Amino acid sequence: MRSYDIIADGEDVGDLTVTRRRGQNQTDLIILSNTKVMLSGFMWSWNMSLDSRYEFSEGVIKSFDHKLVEDGKTSRVSGGRLGDFIQTKNGKNGFVTIDTASFDATLEGVVNYVMNSSSVALGTEIQMLDTVELTIRPYTVMGLDQQAMTIGGIEYACRLVKMKTPEGYSTYLLAEDDLGAFLVKESGADEDGPYEIRMKESREHSQ
Repeated sequence: MRSYDIIADGEDVGDLTVTRRRGQNQTDLIILSNTKVMLSGFMWSWNMSLDSRYEFSEGVIKSFDHKLVEDGKTSRVSGGRLGDFIQTKNGKNGFVTIDTASFDATLEGVVNYVMNSSSVALGTEIQMLDTVELTIRPYTVMGLDQQAMTIGGIEYACRLVKMKTPEGYSTYLLAEDDLGAFLVKESGADEDGPYEIRMKESREHSQ
């Protein structure tokens, strides 16, 4: 399990935990994540918790399930791959069928996509599926580099990927282990301002 701090406008506003494990086959990967964010201001506050489960086979999304709680209100969205389509079972947009040919990667699977796809280069436009919002939006690769980052005395040899997003930009520092690529740090800016998702120094030495 890896744990991350979520920072917005320089303030620690939440936490992210990610657990990865193999599925029934060696090419299957299951990812469990929990995101908690709490924001507050003058006369207002907002709390969000998102529990997610993803299953990938050879880097391709097979199924996903999300439980979202916002200010005490719960919603769910889930779906799975049937042939060449992703079919959702519920969600705020109702039942949606998505052609797998219409997107390149999911937001959750983009770390493996950019690390392993030979087609990723400067200027590459990646059609990204958001499995929570059930939308597909373009992300454009604006920078590629190598960068080392040390956290808790451990040095990670990272691939740096900078992308233009519909809301602004995101920069990813990605490393690899025996389960594939994982996030070390993400930073950028969107319509709400600057943000950062940074792996914590202390973490369990499991996946």
